[in-house]
Amino acid sequence: MNRKNVRIKDIARKLGISVATVSQALNHPKEVNRKTRQEILSLCEEMGYSRPIKGRKRTYHIAVISRDTYNFANDFYAKVCEHLLEYSKKQKYNLIFESWPDEQDTLPWSVSRQRIDGVIILGNILREKALLIKQQQLPLVLCGHPLPDIELHTVLPDGKSGSYQACKHLIELGHKRIATISGGAIFDPVSRDRIEGYRYALIESGLEVIEEYIVVADFRLYTHADKALEKLLALKEPPTAIVCASDPIAYKAHETLLAKNISVPQEVSITGFDNFALPEYAKSVLPKLTTVEVDTKELAKYTLDILFELMEEPAKIAWRYTLPVSLVIGNTTAKPKK
Repeated sequence: MNRKNVRIKDIARKLGISVATVSQALNHPKEVNRKTRQEILSLCEEMGYSRPIKGRKRTYHIAVISRDTYNFANDFYAKVCEHLLEYSKKQKYNLIFESWPDEQDTLPWSVSRQRIDGVIILGNILREKALLIKQQQLPLVLCGHPLPDIELHTVLPDGKSGSYQACKHLIELGHKRIATISGGAIFDPVSRDRIEGYRYALIESGLEVIEEYIVVADFRLYTHADKALEKLLALKEPPTAIVCASDPIAYKAHETLLAKNISVPQEVSITGFDNFALPEYAKSVLPKLTTVEVDTKELAKYTLDILFELMEEPAKIAWRYTLPVSLVIGNTTAKPKK
């Protein structure tokens, strides 16, 4: 069957359910149980079905949707939001910020009311929710976190290159026992990219990849970094350097090491990721990290530029833009202690 000719009754027939159930799942998801809804959305994606949408008038509003309010307050995404606001204002567009928790079955207000011209999803989101928005046939761009099995426009920092640069820097300093603290599960796309960059740097330099040196924390609850660090320090041969998946994780690791009277970088070197600007009150307390710099202004600009292009050309083939990153040398890395 030609993907362009797929109709709602084809989806219903394939699943053995009513047309009304399919329609409810796409328009009023709360009215359909989650398992059935997921099956409907997955089949729509597989068969190429999109619900017909009547002509829309331009509203000059864009929805910025996040899994929860964490992303709007998080150092990294808060900076991205600041630049999104700045750039959208120049283009005479207003932004509507909404959280969409996993447990919320209804569409976000701005999407359900059709009061927007496009959607930006900030950070990680459930696959089902991305498919629900895609079915609304609104221009959609993912910012900061990809969904590997769905064709969606995506803009994100080059995590693989960033971790590679950080690990390579430590190797060039003379470190051989280098660990990494991930920001999420190893199968997560962002975490996987950063772990791959770390692995590649080690293998390229002829160093062994020690699985016990790869531990998991949490981008969101970076306090888990101390537990991940404990695992590394408990090893028979603890690492002399650690590649951290974010600046907050690196600072938490730094705090934990100092509490154990382990000096940084004299005994253990640490790198971060993002290169946050420290507030004035913290500059005299926290060290300047060796970290990977992400240009959040460029990230925001590319995200909006792609969205504006989609508004003019909705059928544009989905592509993934990977933003270049660069290593910034700070005061938390040094040659290993002899």
